[in-house]
Amino acid sequence: MRYLILALCAILQLNAIDYHGVHEIYQDVFINNNCVKRGVRECNDRYLALQEVFDLYDRPFTILDIGAAQGYFCFRACYEYDATGVMIEDGYVHGERTASLLKELCEENSEIDNLIVLRKKINLDDLKRLSECEFFDVVLALDMLPHLVGDFREYIQVLKTLGTNVIIESSTDIEPHINEYIESLNPELLGVASRHSSVEGLGLMWWFYSPHEHLITRDHWYAQPHKETVSIEADFFEKLRITGDGRDEKIENTGSGINLMTFKALGGYYPAQEALIQGLSQIPLEKLKNPLPWNLMVCGKKIFPIRRCESTEVNNHRSAVHYTYRIVKSDIKKLEKLWRHRDHFLR
Repeated sequence: MRYLILALCAILQLNAIDYHGVHEIYQDVFINNNCVKRGVRECNDRYLALQEVFDLYDRPFTILDIGAAQGYFCFRACYEYDATGVMIEDGYVHGERTASLLKELCEENSEIDNLIVLRKKINLDDLKRLSECEFFDVVLALDMLPHLVGDFREYIQVLKTLGTNVIIESSTDIEPHINEYIESLNPELLGVASRHSSVEGLGLMWWFYSPHEHLITRDHWYAQPHKETVSIEADFFEKLRITGDGRDEKIENTGSGINLMTFKALGGYYPAQEALIQGLSQIPLEKLKNPLPWNLMVCGKKIFPIRRCESTEVNNHRSAVHYTYRIVKSDIKKLEKLWRHRDHFLR
């Protein structure tokens, strides 16, 4: 009896934890490999289904989680695998501080370095532009389609261009026609999970696997389209960047993240500015031939130069370094101005 009382007290304590005024948590709160608070939505069973994909990787991989909520899936995957988690949140869901809470949870996950949060209310045009300049190994779109504005069919087609493994969760109780459309595309059913909003409803996790070449038309968010053909070819063992003349570049761990300019353009929220500046300070910028911001990758708290960009040298090295620091310190309005007038800063 004593042990039963202790167990009940532990459960009550677990669910009594209040994270900065947010009382109803959607996902389980995962901190350094421990669940410290239960959410209203089943997470463990869904994660075990995703592991079927994660376990196939024999190299570092990058996860894009669109509508990441409390970041459960990225936090757990980045703890258990050599993975980088890129999470998109729009700031507010049902009046709660979702993006700011997610940032705080990133800070509390002190044992995980490869985390990125983009604070952005994502739309179809954003996803299209993102697919033109970035490519991810795993894309998670879990129960988020009903919350987007626009034709869900267009969203699904764009999601499929964002990565090799795209997992879309649809429900049988909310807008079942979305589920019917997804099923018509012949994906693999990865898993089935219960739902919090309905006793009879189920969440169906559909897996689209596309190992063929994916066209990349821009080097980063603001870049003009390429004049030459550039594509990404990825499987579970390696990831290659292939140019039109047949040259290929193996993308190693330093490619597990997103371009610094893309990070800033999409409301880069975590790592915070101070961490980015510290990351820059750890790079020997003075030794790089081309230390411009679009030639750098954000990989969690670390920043890496893009190797292929080191073949060309800037005219004014000192100005390039100063410009990069100004980009890191800018908000979205200053960022766009700095990009438009970049020639004035780089003379």
